[in-house]
Amino acid sequence: MGRRRKKKSPAVLSYEFVIQNHADIAVFLVICFLLGFMFEVSAKYAIIFIAVQYNVTYTTDDNNEQFLFYDSGPKDIATIFFYMLIAINLHAVIQKYILDEEFMMNPISLWKDYPHSYMLLVGKGPQ
Repeated sequence: MGRRRKKKSPAVLSYEFVIQNHADIAVFLVICFLLGFMFEVSAKYAIIFIAVQYNVTYTTDDNNEQFLFYDSGPKDIATIFFYMLIAINLHAVIQKYILDEEFMMNPISLWKDYPHSYMLLVGKGPQ
């Protein structure tokens, strides 16, 4: 009986690797930004990626009423990048659980016979 050949995975950071693992890479980056809120030193930098930055206050001449608006600026690129990562993650979830697997028609199949695949134990086997 012949040995099965293992499917060769693409080299790390190659084009094929990024295409196959883009959702995992995006999740890792989102988690890194969210972990930035755990420490006071990094929280002031992490907020740039999550919240809009340029609030502007306008005051009316009549009754001194104030209105708050948001303007745009260069820090918005970081916010757009963060929410683009969120969109990639949402796309991956929708693709996997609704479009590809057709869980929309039969939602019970999400947890029926769970887990759907098993992980291989790599290491020293029985002697």
